[in-house]
Amino acid sequence: MSDMAANKDVESPAAAPAPELETSEETITRLMAECERLDEKLLEKDAELLEKDAELLKVNAELKKADAKLEEQLKEVDPQLLEEELKKADSQLLGSQEVVKFLSGYKHLRR
Repeated sequence: MSDMAANKDVESPAAAPAPELETSEETITRLMAECERLDEKLLEKDAELLEKDAELLKVNAELKKADAKLEEQLKEVDPQLLEEELKKADSQLLGSQEVVKFLSGYKHLRR
């Protein structure tokens, strides 16, 4: 008998009240509200992307200007002068390498 009393205290799933099913109109209203909310989010994201696009276009224009300026400067460089500067740099490098070889040999002789 105590088993029967315990069973009465526990509600069976069938005895629990069933949740009300929403009607088609309620479903449509809920879904339309959700769509509107999502549309607003999309519009916000679109606005953010348009701002980013504008920033990128501005940066791109600046890069093109800088590139054009560098192209002009490159045209102004005298190839003969550039060749002479390269030869000077090469001779300085060779001279430095000779000094390093000499010092390495000198250090080796001291040991």
